[in-house]
Order: sequence, then structure tokens, then C-alpha cells
Amino acid sequence: MKHNLLVFISSVIFIVLGFCQHVFAIGKIETFVRDHPVGVFFSIIGPVVGALFIYWIVHYIFRFSKAEIDVVKEKIERSKRDGEKHELFTRIPEGNIEQGLFLPSARLIARSQHGFLKGHKLGANKEFFIGRSDTCNIGIKEPRVSRVHAKIRPEKEGYILYDLVSKGGTIVNGIKIKRYRLRHNDRIGIGYTEITFKIEV
Repeated sequence: MKHNLLVFISSVIFIVLGFCQHVFAIGKIETFVRDHPVGVFFSIIGPVVGALFIYWIVHYIFRFSKAEIDVVKEKIERSKRDGEKHELFTRIPEGNIEQGLFLPSARLIARSQHGFLKGHKLGANKEFFIGRSDTCNIGIKEPRVSRVHAKIRPEKEGYILYDLVSKGGTIVNGIKIKRYRLRHNDRIGIGYTEITFKIEV
């Protein structure tokens, strides 16, 4: 940017001097410079200052336009992300659990980052929620965890773990998932908490 500005100012000075040389004879220029040094000074500085002012205005306009474009782009990206999130939500089943499911009893063993263990029994007739909210069955008070982060829903094929479009993601056995049928001893990672799924025999 500084290099371009220097080239621009130099070009203006050379144009002004070239114009003066073209209009006046060399002798007249010398006489004019000798008799009117202040006038020569301002005749050179004036166009330079004017050029700098124009350059600043143009630069400000382009910079302002770029900022406006960035804002519009960000709004478009945010709208796109919200649309994708909404589409993912619509694919996650919710509501009443199908009656007459014959699923084995299961339990979750949650281990916090401090090593604290706690067991939670799963039922075959209701959803089980995990997240930062106090209303969740397993509450995980971590910034990386969404208010309602994931849920386990009883279905015909078994206990299905759904990531509820969380900001931190849901990991099972080291792999990020959106939907996963849980198996005995699967390890669920949410934030810094590890939850082990166990089938009770």
C-alpha cells in the first residue's frame, strides 16, 4: 500500500513538472522560480495534496464497500448455516416412542473430567437427554457442551444416539457421529465427559 502511494505521488509531481516545462520555456521557468519561489512551492504541493485527498477518499470508499460486502457475506453464511442446522433437526425423530419395543435394559456410566462416576438407567419408553441444561437427564456443565447436546431414543433397532446439532459435536469410540446405534461398552464423548453405554444382562 505504501509503495503504491509513493508511486502515485511521484507520478503527480512529474506530471506537474512536465506540464510546466511544456507551457513555459526553460528560461521563463527559471525566471518564474527565481521571482516566485512560494508560488512554485504551492503549485507543486497543491496538486500533491489534492491527489492525496482524492486517493484517501477513493481508498475510504473501497474500504467501506469491502466492509459492507463482508457483512453481507457473513449474513449469507449465517443464514446458510442456520438452514443446514434446521434441515438436520428435521431429520431427527421426536415425540412419542413406539409402543411394544422389546429392548434389553441398559445403563449409562458417566465419568467426568475429575474422575467422578455416576450411573443412569435407560428406559425403553422415553428419550434420554444429555446437555448443559438442568432439564437434561445427564447435566454436563462445560462451555463446549450445548444446552441440549444429544439424546438417546429407543427405536426398533435399539438405543439410538442422536447429536442434536451441537456446537462441540458428539463422539463415539473416537468418531464424530450424527446418528449411531449404541452397542455394549460404546464410549460416548461429550465435552470432557466420557459416558459408557452398557447392556444389562
